[in-house]
Amino acid sequence: SGLHRQEGSGDVFYLPWGLLGILVGLTTFFLCFYTNHCFSRYMKLYGYVRDLLQQVSELVQELRLRIPNAEKGPKIEGARRTIMRYAVLSIYLFFFYMSNKEVSDKEFLTLHSNRLLKDDELS
Repeated sequence: SGLHRQEGSGDVFYLPWGLLGILVGLTTFFLCFYTNHCFSRYMKLYGYVRDLLQQVSELVQELRLRIPNAEKGPKIEGARRTIMRYAVLSIYLFFFYMSNKEVSDKEFLTLHSNRLLKDDELS
């Protein structure tokens, strides 16, 4: 009765325990292989994303260092802020696009509410 049937009992679902050992071994191997593949792929993408964010951080640092403050002129300060805003905006758009293969209206409104998009840029 149940799962423990005698060998040769004629049950359609009977499988000898010796064959299960091979099946369990193969399943374990492929599960470990697939998990290792997924993890290595994740680590590769993680490295790319860190490099990308590092480049934006360096851009912002260079802008703060090389472009003078507002006392040199409000137009220069505005240009520096615009460049920084567009750099951060491009990163957000990249991640939104990569997650959904499009940028939805809701995501554009999120960018607008975070002041990365201005009113005239939203339309």
